[in-house]
Amino acid sequence: MPAAVLVVEPDRRVLETLSKWLSALGHPIDVATDADSAREALGRRVHGTIFCASGLEERSGRPLLPGLAKKVGECPVVGLGLPRGAESAGTLIGWRILECLRLPLDRDEFLLVMRRTTRERERRGATLLLEREVRDQRMHRPLVAASSAMIHLMEEVEGISALDTPVRLVGEYGVGKESVARMIHAHGSRRHAAFLHVNATHMDAAELDLLLFGKSKEGNRGERLRGGRLLEKARGGSLYLDEVDRLPATLRRLLARRLARKQDPQGPRPSSGPFDLRLMGASSPETNAPADELAELLRGSVLSVPPLRERREDIPLLVDHFFAVARGREHQRLPALTGDLLTRFVDYPWPGNMRELENVIERGVMAATARGEISKGIPPDCLPLPGSATSGSDSGLALRPARKIFERELILRALAASDGNRTHAARKLEISHRALLYKLKSHEISED
Repeated sequence: MPAAVLVVEPDRRVLETLSKWLSALGHPIDVATDADSAREALGRRVHGTIFCASGLEERSGRPLLPGLAKKVGECPVVGLGLPRGAESAGTLIGWRILECLRLPLDRDEFLLVMRRTTRERERRGATLLLEREVRDQRMHRPLVAASSAMIHLMEEVEGISALDTPVRLVGEYGVGKESVARMIHAHGSRRHAAFLHVNATHMDAAELDLLLFGKSKEGNRGERLRGGRLLEKARGGSLYLDEVDRLPATLRRLLARRLARKQDPQGPRPSSGPFDLRLMGASSPETNAPADELAELLRGSVLSVPPLRERREDIPLLVDHFFAVARGREHQRLPALTGDLLTRFVDYPWPGNMRELENVIERGVMAATARGEISKGIPPDCLPLPGSATSGSDSGLALRPARKIFERELILRALAASDGNRTHAARKLEISHRALLYKLKSHEISED
């Protein structure tokens, strides 16, 4: 459906002409005749384009146009006529106005302006999603598959990625459900489109409605959530809903209706409703999913992401990663993690999972930056036993490198004994073929 358009114009003839032309193009229309009514209209829903008379002023006497352009940001603003005393459109350009329609109106010029504003809105929307993606990637945690539980999960991800069906991810807080969702998106047919992450835990139904669909029946939310209509901007990509079971019932019904899969007459693949988005929802195992249409939609493919205490083989790899990231952020040389400390990390149950592990290592690195001891800031349960070394002087006793060297040697011996046949080598190692492929990549062993 075409985006809504706001027309701010006191001249009834101009207003009627624009309304007629916009209606013929299928755009919903909001009208305003002054600054106050324009603000009210902006609060009701998100608009794709705004037409505003250049001569209108605020109550303070300032021109309305530059204030509107600054307020809506992503939405292109078109000036109707030139400001008083202006001989060219230079004034409008200085106000960040995208286009200017001369008066009296010309239909061909109007159609050209509408085409330009549509392209500009799409460009700004893509920029918004890119900024969100960059911000989310900074919090993105890695996926490693050294444990049998994670290797099994990766095998399931590989199979589900190609199906393009809705996915439900179940796991405790901090286990990396978003990372799994991003991997599904990256390996599926929608990988070249947007991955949209929405955390709805701190929003009410009106805010979510405005953010996702660009309209709301209550509250002046336009300024706070001017980057609305996200589902339209992410069309063809994937939508990841965090804590999906906590969404308001009204929004759950709306999402189920908008994302219900329908057969696409133009191709063999069914599309996810008018927005054509692959839906992925994350929830906690302690949360009971409501029995409604959205739950039914997510019931097809369910993946369980295991907690860190059930995949302890992954902990050394995660420790290496988080320690390297934290150390690089502090721009200082720090002593290496010793085998004793790493062993205690592996033994610790990590109730907060990967998120807690990352925070613990960051605190340890920050303390080491200030005091020279990595153990400072780390919870007592994770500390090495009394008398254990905390510097890099015992790096030759570190378990993590020794385990890696030993495992690599075993893999090479199994491959040599099997004449390079990976299937036979996996059988000798008593692991699955898929697990061997992951380990070959982890140890940088050529598959030739």
